Amino acid sequence: MRVRLINQTVVEILNAVPGFLVEQCFHPDIIAASVETPITVGPGWTIEEDGTIKDAEGVVQYAPPQPEAPVEEPVADVAPEAPADGV
Repeated sequence: MRVRLINQTVVEILNAVPGFLVEQCFHPDIIAASVETPITVGPGWTIEEDGTIKDAEGVVQYAPPQPEAPVEEPVADVAPEAPADGV
C-alpha cells in the first residue's frame, strides 16, 4: 500500500485500478512523494521516523522489528599457567 504523508500523517491512500500496479496509475512525482507501508492503514494514521505505525487514536498497529543486539560472551578470568618445576 502506498500513501502520501503530511507531517507523518496519512492524508491520501494511493489505490491502483484493478489489473494495474499503483506505479502505472499515478504520475512518477506522486509516486516519489509517497511511501510504502507494510500494513493497511487509514487516513489520520501516523508513521513515525522509526517506522512505527499508529492508528488515528494513537494505538500502535505496527512496530518494525528491532535488530538484535550482539551477544557478548563473558571472558573468564584465567590465571596463566605456572611453569613446570625443573625447567
